[in-house]
Amino acid sequence: MKTVPPVNTLDEDRSPCQLLQGLLDNVLSEYLWATAVLLTSPSVATVGLALTVTLATSIAVDDL
Repeated sequence: MKTVPPVNTLDEDRSPCQLLQGLLDNVLSEYLWATAVLLTSPSVATVGLALTVTLATSIAVDDL
């Protein structure tokens, strides 16, 4: 099982990049969800999003 490094040993040079990536990922996912709502229906888009999160979680757990 992987261990998490202490906070004081994290690289401060990568923190802005990680923050930017997190913001871009969230904005992109919200934009794609809103586009899916416009192209289909809110129910279909939400079910698709729920299935995507479930699949991503199961893949992440499998990597541990």
